[in-house]
Amino acid sequence: MIAKTEKYMNASEALFFVTRLVAFFIVFFAISKAIFTNSFSGREVMFFISYILFYFTSLLYQKKRKIFTVGYLFYFIVCFLAIVYSSYKYAFRDLDMVYLSISNGILWPKDYFNLYILVFISITLFILFYLSLITPINVGKINLSTYEPSSRVFNIILGGFMIFPLYLIGVTEVAILFVTFFTVNFLFKQNKLHFLYWVGFLISLFFIYGILTYRFRLIQFVLPVLLFAILHYTVRNKMRITKVKSLIYMGLGVVLISIYGIVSELIKLNLYYGESYSIQDFFNIMSNYELVLKWADRQFYRVVDVWYHLGGNIIDFVKENDHFYYGITYIKPLSGILGFEYVSLPKISAEMIRASYAQPGLLAEGYANFGVVGAIVNILLVFFVMEFLFDLFLRRQTVFLLLLSVSVFPKIILDGGTINSAIFLIIASLVTYFFNFIIKPKPKTL
Repeated sequence: MIAKTEKYMNASEALFFVTRLVAFFIVFFAISKAIFTNSFSGREVMFFISYILFYFTSLLYQKKRKIFTVGYLFYFIVCFLAIVYSSYKYAFRDLDMVYLSISNGILWPKDYFNLYILVFISITLFILFYLSLITPINVGKINLSTYEPSSRVFNIILGGFMIFPLYLIGVTEVAILFVTFFTVNFLFKQNKLHFLYWVGFLISLFFIYGILTYRFRLIQFVLPVLLFAILHYTVRNKMRITKVKSLIYMGLGVVLISIYGIVSELIKLNLYYGESYSIQDFFNIMSNYELVLKWADRQFYRVVDVWYHLGGNIIDFVKENDHFYYGITYIKPLSGILGFEYVSLPKISAEMIRASYAQPGLLAEGYANFGVVGAIVNILLVFFVMEFLFDLFLRRQTVFLLLLSVSVFPKIILDGGTINSAIFLIIASLVTYFFNFIIKPKPKTL
């Protein structure tokens, strides 16, 4: 009898598999709980239907695109987790915590599960139609190219040393684009490195060290590098793993992220809030599974659930005032010139939770301007911009275009960013192109 060999997957296939598995377990446990507690209802039916749509969209995306792209990550985190799962479980929120926060002036929205599911289903149907029309990618034809700079002084000034002034004047997000550019070129360039890449990478290390305790800023750097690495290893077929190993790696990743998150939180409390936590405190926390689970739940809220909370507040606000903004929030910097009211949804959102600034997310931004249609279009617009930039990379296949397609969207995916934040970073990322503009005509392959 011939033993059956386990199928190997490349890096992208493994991540597609993991996201589908995560979605399955989320739905399985949620529906099982509803059945065992005799609370199964139409809510669970719609949740399950949304999962089925996600599952088949994921399969079709993998079949057509082959690569685990920023567009797919956006669909998984923002569309499935933040829109579907967060809206589903909002009915089961901790009411004691809600009442306590309300007493402190923090508002909580009504239950908009049906609205969110309608938006998700509409988005998914459009994406399925789009995927059915496009031609599958031939991964074997992807050939990453980079260029050696020809003007040393000019490129050092525009490339490496711009990181520090950008960081000092507070434009950290733009500085991160430079850091990402140098890091990717340094880590994945197989032939001899030009000394300028060494200079840029060393400067980048100082910058990275300065943001180690700022988790979201670090994610803005790490996420694009990881997405680049995924494409690099997929194209080069360098990483072949089984489903079992992919789950082991996922578990190790969760453990490492948890350790970093807790350590960075303790360091931040020590540095900025006068606390004195020690290594022993860290081990005490890690050995208490209730504290670890509470911390993990809080992090999930910050990355995913918070956008239902903040977005729902904005929807409440719009409904109570009984009017939409018809696009003025997109062009609010022009309010003084064009003479219309300056409306900042993040500031309105922040006032409702007693914060200084709180992005409400794409769905709420679209709804505030044009209702349900605006919510659908807002999310689809970002998704198709991501897909367009990836297609642009496929046509030219340069490192810069790949970085452009992945570096400008972490804020939208993980920090509830709006259309304006994407536009700003797309424009800002073009600055990095100057580093790759004055080049030798002959490309070198990564």
